[in-house]
Amino acid sequence: MASFTLTDLGNKSGEVVEAAFRGPVDITKRGKRKFVLLTAEQFDRLAGRSAQRAHRLEDLSAEEREELLAGLDTVARDDDLTSRTADRSSSIPISGRGNMTGSGRRRGRPA
Repeated sequence: MASFTLTDLGNKSGEVVEAAFRGPVDITKRGKRKFVLLTAEQFDRLAGRSAQRAHRLEDLSAEEREELLAGLDTVARDDDLTSRTADRSSSIPISGRGNMTGSGRRRGRPA
């Protein structure tokens, strides 16, 4: 484990932070370990927290449950709208010959 003094933290902060990306860093004062610097991800792992959480619906409060269900309804509506819009746009013919007559001339224009 890397170790730096409090003075180093002030004077070489970039080096201390780089070391913290590789692993926890001891910060000492007068030769005694006072702090440990680590990334938020490392801290969350140690604290038993995770970026992804799983909950059972019945464990949520009524307010949390309603908020979650409303959010799911919004996502479902947005997905449905997106897929319907994509379906419609894919059925539009893209021939580029909109007003062409059988002779290849545009209607209403002299040859």
